[in-house]
Parts: sequence; C-alpha cells; structure tokens
Amino acid sequence: MNRLEVTEKIISTKVAKGIQWADVAKKVGQSKEWTTALCLGQMTASPEQAKILGKIFGLNAEEQKWLQVVPYKGSLPTAVPTDPLIYRWYEIVNVYGTTIKELIHEEFGDGIMSAIDFSMDIVRQPDPKGDRVNVVLSGKFLPQGSWPGMSCLSGGQSANGECLREGFALWGFRLPRVGATAPAGRAAARPQCRVKGNDVVLTRTMVGLTS
Repeated sequence: MNRLEVTEKIISTKVAKGIQWADVAKKVGQSKEWTTALCLGQMTASPEQAKILGKIFGLNAEEQKWLQVVPYKGSLPTAVPTDPLIYRWYEIVNVYGTTIKELIHEEFGDGIMSAIDFSMDIVRQPDPKGDRVNVVLSGKFLPQGSWPGMSCLSGGQSANGECLREGFALWGFRLPRVGATAPAGRAAARPQCRVKGNDVVLTRTMVGLTS
C-alpha cells in the first residue's frame, strides 16, 4: 500500500459514484482547490479530514493513514507536460515567465512568491463570446535574505569574526587546506536542524574529509 494506490482508489470511486470535488470540499471544510490537491496526493490530511474522506471514498483505516503522510510532491510524469490543458500552463510560464518575474521584482524587490503560504481560486466566468476560466493565484512574497560571508578558506575571517583558516568551521565542518592530504576513512557528521521561530536552521551538514 502507498499513497499513489490511495489516490487511484479515490479517483476510481469518484468516477463510479459521480462525486464532485466541490461537494467533497464542503464536507472537508476547505476550498475545492486545496481539497482536490489533497485527494490527488499533493497535500497532507489531518486525522479528521482523513476520516471524512474515508467515509466518502470508502477508505479503510490504513488508507486513511496514508492521507496523513507528507507526500513527495509533484504530480506530473514528465518535465514537459503532455496533457493539453496542463501544457497551456507550461506555455504561459515560458511566454510570460520573465514578465511575471520582472513585474513582481519591480513591485516587491528581490524575492519569490510562495507556493506554501498560498491560495488558489478557479471559477467559471460567463462571457457572451464563450465562458472563460478565471484563475487567481495568491502567494505570500518572501524577500531574498542575506547572511554573513566567508572571506576566504585560508586565514580569512568571517563576518562574525570566526577564523576560517582550517575551512568552513563556521558551519561545523572542515575542508582540506590547500595542498594538504586528507586522511582516509573519516566518518561524516550527521546533519542536524533546529527550529527558530518559523525558520528551519541548519546547524551541521555532511562533512568532507579533514586535514
């Protein structure tokens, strides 16, 4: 059993019973866009949400637990999408991507639009010339951060005054000195992270061989 199998069961049940995503979303208590992404394996359900989906799609206890596992995100089988509708989005980004980037930077400065602190709304817009697809994407702007630099790897000082003569000691590991021979068989340190506010702070990373 895996998340993909649960997704396939949800889709099969939806087709067999004629279920609408909007109706599922009302029972789950979230937007139809987020709920659809959840059912298609791209979001993580709470225990309560998994139980509701279990009743709708006939999922057993194990399948409901899979809905609560953080998924490996990314739903497209190929780098360039082959589905015509999805390909239009690929085309939009190719044609207008630089324009979107330029206008966002001009308005907000250097940074990105979040796809985590994010919402999406898809509605049908009536039009006498043919109904239109109205999509609104709203993401929090995340400014580009900065950090103290390392002036050099041999005898230099970092911005906070730590000596880097023996390498990246500031990051909890060392790199070989120029011209030095590293000993064989040195074990790598385990990566460690800590949470500070809303940030995940890397305190150590995998090390190279030290001199």
